[in-house]
This record gives sequence, structure tokens and C-alpha cells, in this order.
Amino acid sequence: MDSSLFWNKRVFIIIGKGGVGKTTISTMLALAARKRGKRVLLCEINAKEKVASMLGHENVGSVVTEVENGLSIVNITPQEAMREYGLMVLKSKLIYNTLFENRYVKSFLNGLPGLSEMVMLGKIRYHENETNKDGSKKYDLIIVDAPATGHGISFLKFPMTILDVLKKGTLADEERKLLSLLQDKEKTAIHIVSLPEELPVQESKELYNSIKDELNMPVASLFMNSVVSKLFSNEICSIFKDIKDRIPKISPYKEQLDAGCFRIQRQNLNRHYLQLAQKEIPLKSFIIPYIFSNPLDRKDLLFLAELFLENFR
Repeated sequence: MDSSLFWNKRVFIIIGKGGVGKTTISTMLALAARKRGKRVLLCEINAKEKVASMLGHENVGSVVTEVENGLSIVNITPQEAMREYGLMVLKSKLIYNTLFENRYVKSFLNGLPGLSEMVMLGKIRYHENETNKDGSKKYDLIIVDAPATGHGISFLKFPMTILDVLKKGTLADEERKLLSLLQDKEKTAIHIVSLPEELPVQESKELYNSIKDELNMPVASLFMNSVVSKLFSNEICSIFKDIKDRIPKISPYKEQLDAGCFRIQRQNLNRHYLQLAQKEIPLKSFIIPYIFSNPLDRKDLLFLAELFLENFR
């Protein structure tokens, strides 16, 4: 994949099974894009905020905040997205408060299935269209840290669900514009995040097929996260195994040998599932190394961003 084609999109949607490191990849890409001179907005979706603290900042909540030069973050919540959507449509804070802050109306709206997805996706489209006073786009790239796989698919599918029911009207027009953005391969790229393990790889394969076939949205690449690098050669692996089989159970070197054998087992397992993923998911794949830090901090994320840019020019 030509790196210029990778970076010329307007929207990145980062999706995958829960626990595979979507937020890590989202933040890494945001830092990498900023290093390329892009103005970036990173959106967490109704989440327990992680990005700000990972970068060493205070949480920003649902207000778009520029935490560093060229990098803004926000946690898009249904409540705040609904407020902004209502104000955009009604053009009046007084009318909005009269209608939407009424407890009966709020109770009714909270019970509507899919309303949260509608207003949160609408806010993403709003930011993609947002401009400066001179008419230029406010952000070069919007990165969306999407919900985990199951919810993520229904999240992306919502405009299609609405359009199956509504054919005309303001809401149908809005959802048609949103669906057009999500399916626009010139503007949007969906990136799947996985781990080199059996269940994440299987779910990533199913996710790829669902997005491509059911949603008709552009899936661009696969990020294989937390891959243990190959530290030992096959010859060294054989030596480790031979020594471990011969050494007494009580030995001052047992812990070191156990650690070495575990590392060998992990690197071989990772290699197996990495090869399986690359065979069954026909996407450009990026290998992100395992970082021995818990939790990851700013230094780790900057290292990953630099490494990504260095290996993908």
C-alpha cells in the first residue's frame, strides 16, 4: 500500500474485538498523523476515557479539546451529541431546552433504539465537515476509536437500518449523507485491530467479511497488535528445549530457562496466528510489537508512532 494513499483519507475508523488494543492503535495513528503535519481529531465513542491519560493529560470529557499542537481529542457521548444535534437543527438554545430538557421528552428519547448511534455518528460527520473561518477544513483527519466488534457493527450499520424504514424526510436525508461518507473509499478507511491469537483472528475474519459484504464499506488494513518479536533462532529454541529436558527440577537456572521457553512458545504461537491472519484476511497488515509496559504511556505510544512511520513510508 502506498503510504500517500493511506494518509489521504479524511476518516479512519478503528474497529475490533474488545481488548485487542483499539485505543492504542488509534492513539498511535493520531500521533503518527500529527508528525506528518496533519491536524487530527481523535474521537472516543461513549467510552471510559483512556487517550488523554495515556498522553499525560487530564481527561477532556465531551468537549473537543486541543491537548497538543495539531491534536484534539473528544469523548463523544449520546447526551452531548444529542444536545449539539438539537441545537444545530433547531438553531435556538431556548427551543432546545424547552423541548429536549423536558423530562417526559428525555424519557421518551432515551427509550428509542438506535438514537445514540444516530446522534454520535452525526457528530462525526459534523466534525468531518467543520471548517475554519477561511473555509478550510478544521481537521485533516478524524480518527474514530469505535465500539468493540458486536456493537461496532451495529454502530456502523445504523444509517442503513434507518434508510430501510425511512425513504424521505430530514432524518432520511441526514442518514443518506452519513452512509455516503462511511462508504466513500476516497474519504474513509476502516482499520481492523487484532491480536495474534485464535479468537481475535477468527473474529477479525468475520468482521472483515461483514464490513465488506454487508456494509459495503472500505476496509483498508489489519493491525496485528502486541506481536512478540522473534528473539531466538530455531537452533537456539532446540537448545533451550534440550537443556530444559535435562536440567533437574530444582536448579538455580530453572526460572531463566522457564522464561526463555515461555518466550519461545509465545513467539511461535504469535507467528502461527499472524500467518493464519495474513492468509485468511486479504488486507495490508501492519505488525505492532508487544510493549513490556502496563499501562502504556506517552513514551511507548511515541515509540510506536515513530516505528510505524519508519517502517511505512
